[in-house]
Amino acid sequence: MAQLCLESDGRRGELLVVLPDPHETEINAVESGRAQFAWVDGEHVALLAFRFDDGFDWSDAPYTPDPDATVDGAGGCVADARLMLCVTVVDGDTGVVRATRLTSWPGHFAQFVRNSAARLCRAQYSETAACAEQDSLYVHYRTTADMVRRRADTACIGLPAVE
Repeated sequence: MAQLCLESDGRRGELLVVLPDPHETEINAVESGRAQFAWVDGEHVALLAFRFDDGFDWSDAPYTPDPDATVDGAGGCVADARLMLCVTVVDGDTGVVRATRLTSWPGHFAQFVRNSAARLCRAQYSETAACAEQDSLYVHYRTTADMVRRRADTACIGLPAVE
């Protein structure tokens, strides 16, 4: 299970990944592997696909804005500004945090995500429609890797949090 939260200022986000009894190779990959991201923009839901090393399968986290959120697409950011992302891996069996990593998305990817989040925020949210669209994506593409190859709107390699 994974959950993506984006701050309304458009500058920061958090990806929470819950894994049952994560293996050390998974922990090491999150902490120091090559972070890859892809965004699938839908009408009612978006999906952030991610993986932290080429040897691991893609996973995904659905994104729908908080119904009370206000996101303007730029959030006061300079156009194409990076977005800082804190990735946290939690052992689903114990609730213990096993890995944390701070990375950033390059400007082009971050701006696409901001614009998508702003559009979703302005739309009339329907949990039924969001769940149906997400289910349809999973049925049509079968795996997140297939979805990334055939349907991703934009993709990037995570950058160091600071340069």
